Amino acid sequence: MRLQVEMASGKVVRENENTELDKLLIQLLPEGGSVDDYLKWFNDPKVRSGLFPTTPTDAVNIESWLSSLVDNPKKFYQFIGVGDKIVGHIGLNDIDQRAASAEVGIVIGEKDFWGKGLGDRVFKMLMPIATNQLGLSTIYARIAGHNFRSINLVTKNGFRLDKTSGLSIPEKWKVYSCKFK
Repeated sequence: MRLQVEMASGKVVRENENTELDKLLIQLLPEGGSVDDYLKWFNDPKVRSGLFPTTPTDAVNIESWLSSLVDNPKKFYQFIGVGDKIVGHIGLNDIDQRAASAEVGIVIGEKDFWGKGLGDRVFKMLMPIATNQLGLSTIYARIAGHNFRSINLVTKNGFRLDKTSGLSIPEKWKVYSCKFK
């Protein structure tokens, strides 16, 4: 396994050679998400069921949301590229440098890539950036209780159910957190 970070471009690239997915170049890219892709993904009932209820669903608000990701010190988002296609994003919200904490979120909008380990791979690409480059020591995730893929993703990466977070969450949602360092 190789993890390569290109500091000048902000790209994080990982190449593998073990599975079908590993034959494709998997990248975290600082730009590339389109309103049309997100309009399709955020309105797909299966994708939507795992999204936070306030996630935008119309083109105007999705475009505004995508714009809010750029040059925002409270956010760090990367688009997930597989081969030459953008298939989703992974990012950090509510970055608090004083508390050294943030919330992680991931969306794989292209369902053809569900269940293939892509989420785990990009999650493992993001965590060193979060801890080493951004200096974060606590990362949390708010997850719908029925979103077993996301729950499995965070728990196998060291996150544990956090019943004392004090974070605002919708009914039947849970908070998972992980402390680094």
